[in-house]
Parts: sequence; structure tokens; C-alpha cells
Amino acid sequence: RILQGRSIPDFADTRYIEVLLNRDYSAMLVLLLCLFGLCTMFVTERESEMYMLQRTSKLGGRATVAAKFLSSVQYVVLVCILFFGEDFLVFQLLSGHWEALSSPLYAIQLFEAGPLGMTIGQFILWSGCMKTLGVLGCGCLVLLLSCLMRRVLTAFVTGLGGILALVVLQELCRTRVGLKWFNPMELVMVREISFDTAFVNVLGLPVQLYVFVLAGVLLTMAALVLLILHFHPGRRERR
Repeated sequence: RILQGRSIPDFADTRYIEVLLNRDYSAMLVLLLCLFGLCTMFVTERESEMYMLQRTSKLGGRATVAAKFLSSVQYVVLVCILFFGEDFLVFQLLSGHWEALSSPLYAIQLFEAGPLGMTIGQFILWSGCMKTLGVLGCGCLVLLLSCLMRRVLTAFVTGLGGILALVVLQELCRTRVGLKWFNPMELVMVREISFDTAFVNVLGLPVQLYVFVLAGVLLTMAALVLLILHFHPGRRERR
């Protein structure tokens, strides 16, 4: 039923769009920038021993964590908009075929068997949102490691190792679909779960792969946030 009734009323030049959708030009750079920006968020309180003063402050606990979360989300979203938006604008200006954005996504050979019935323009916007969500998931991991470490350098190295481990895990997930469930890197490289119409058996119900991954990453992010609230340096009882 997903592929039923598909048609391509008009053809457009999608060569540049295909190049854009088949590569992840800024993904790793965005992840590195987020690593640099977020790895010091909590660990500096331990390294400078300000966490002891923070515990005696009226707003040193939840309010401080909430402010750091908000600033982290704003930073990640801004970086993603700048770099993913720049990728799109460069290729679209080189192409000059704006009418291609209104063509159905399945007009591109790579996505002809995919489950998404949206237009190319809608997919670019949707994939940008999914990539941003994936980067936020990686950012939550970096923030958790920043809570657990005692030195900035250690937080940076472990954060970098965590991101590389997620990249390696994504390669292993190609034949182990269940491992895709909690890996935010799957959303950063969202095009790879959009090529084919694939389903996952969840309690006897067929669930589309991209929905399965999205739900899993959201649950993983929620778990990471709870761990951050538990382990952040200003949580202990004030004296």
C-alpha cells in the first residue's frame, strides 16, 4: 500500500540534489563543533571546584542545569541550521533548478523504493530536522560524559571516543537492525534508513524502520537526560 498509486507528473533536473542527498558533507564537522561546545558544560564545575559553592546556592541545582540544557540545545540547533542550510543553498544555487524541490522524492533512483511519499523539498526539510535531533542525541551523550569526568581534557577525549563508537556501531547495525534503536547516529545519517521500505517486528506488529529508529532515539535521549539530572555536579544535598 505504501508504494501504491505513485506517479511522476513532471520530470526535473535533480542531479545536484542527488549529490546532496547521497552525501553527508557537514555531519562530522557539526558533531565536532558540538563536542567542542558541550564537553566543558559541566566538567568545568568540578575542575574549578565551583560545584561546592553551587550546592549552597539557591539556584545552583535544577535552575542551573535547566539553563545549561537550554543553551546547549540552542547552540546545537544554531550550528545545524548554519551548516545543513549552507549545504542545501550551495547545491541549490549551483543547480538553479528550484522546480526540482516540488518533484516527488521517489523520482530520485536512490529513493524509488523508499517509504516516504513527500516531495524533495519536504524531505530536505524533514531530514534536516532528523539530523538535528540526532546531533542533539549525541550532544546528550557528551553532556553526560561531561558530568562524569573531572577534567576537561578527559571529557573531550571520552566524548570523541563516544561519537566514534556510535559511528562504528552504525556500521555494525547494517545487519543487526535492533541495534539501530538507540543509536542517534542513525538519524544523523537518516538517508540510509530512507532508501528502502523496511519493517521491524515489534511485539508482532510491523513498524517502519525510520519510525522504529526515531522512537528509540527519543527514548534514549530521555534516558540520557535523566542520567544527567542524577549525576550533574550540583545535585548533592546542600550543607
